[in-house]
Amino acid sequence: MSVIGGVVDIFSQEFVTFSHDFSKDRNLLCTYFRRIDTEGQGKISKKDLRMVIPGKQLVQEILRETDLNADGFISFEEFETMMRRSFRENGNNAGVA
Repeated sequence: MSVIGGVVDIFSQEFVTFSHDFSKDRNLLCTYFRRIDTEGQGKISKKDLRMVIPGKQLVQEILRETDLNADGFISFEEFETMMRRSFRENGNNAGVA
């Protein structure tokens, strides 16, 4: 399992099942994104990740795997890609495109 799979596990209590309605899925992803984006910048910073992810090394690994444009932040699009990829890899693909 990738590091990203562990991140999804953090939200698994609430993020149990993707709906078959993509718009609902996207709204749910937006909700989680905003929870992590504690600074309200519209992007997740290293500081934001440290608030929800234990361990400095894990935060670094998540950024390395998720920050596709290497700007030091995770955009919503990068977050969505990471979450959907992880659900596909872990067999939780109900309704995932």
